Amino acid sequence: MTKIDTIIRQALKEFTAKVFADLWWGKEREVVSRVVFDHLIKQCRLGSVIIDSAQIGIEVRTPNAESMGVKREVCKDLMI
Repeated sequence: MTKIDTIIRQALKEFTAKVFADLWWGKEREVVSRVVFDHLIKQCRLGSVIIDSAQIGIEVRTPNAESMGVKREVCKDLMI
């Protein structure tokens, strides 16, 4: 497992535990925001693969793979 995989898994584990403990629910955009702002940003530090929160994007436009359809660009929920 790569370093980024470990960071994401840890953030998702923390998020999941918190959601079940608080009985919180939300829609997709709210979930993405909560994962990023409550859990993923805490993983940013010198020496890590994510050193700054500016490396994390929510609803980011990116080029679409040619084999994935006719749109030249698509928005992704979360990009690091």
